[in-house]
Amino acid sequence: MATTNVNDRLIIAGNCVFSTMGEPYGQAESGSHLPAGIGVISGKDPFKDGQPYVNQVFIGYAGGGARHGYDGWLTYCGPANGGLIALDSVEVDESMYPIIIESRGVVADTQGIGEFEGAPAVGGVFYPVDHEMTLVYSARWHNFSAARRARRR
Repeated sequence: MATTNVNDRLIIAGNCVFSTMGEPYGQAESGSHLPAGIGVISGKDPFKDGQPYVNQVFIGYAGGGARHGYDGWLTYCGPANGGLIALDSVEVDESMYPIIIESRGVVADTQGIGEFEGAPAVGGVFYPVDHEMTLVYSARWHNFSAARRARRR
């Protein structure tokens, strides 16, 4: 959080500055970095005599913002990473940790619409098997309905 999230804010601010120069400069804001889909999981594995485990999983994250001439990158995962992070293998995660990854895929209607589209989010559902698991993540974005946004103004 002290590295990627700070850098994300700086990169997005820089892109905003470049965007004021007009086409073809700048980039639209991407989705959040470090959402629950790339959180750190920890617990005691009930299938390995309570052996503790901890690891960051990469199950799903936000897509990248569009830029002039290009749609957003589906596996962008925040400006500080710029597409360098790969999604985990579902089978490998489930074989290494006592979790079930129930689903993973592109989330409908999460892309930015415009002349060039921002990439949609990659979402998923995962949960622990037969034990309590801690999930630590740090995303700052919120999703507000149009009605709620109108009330906040």
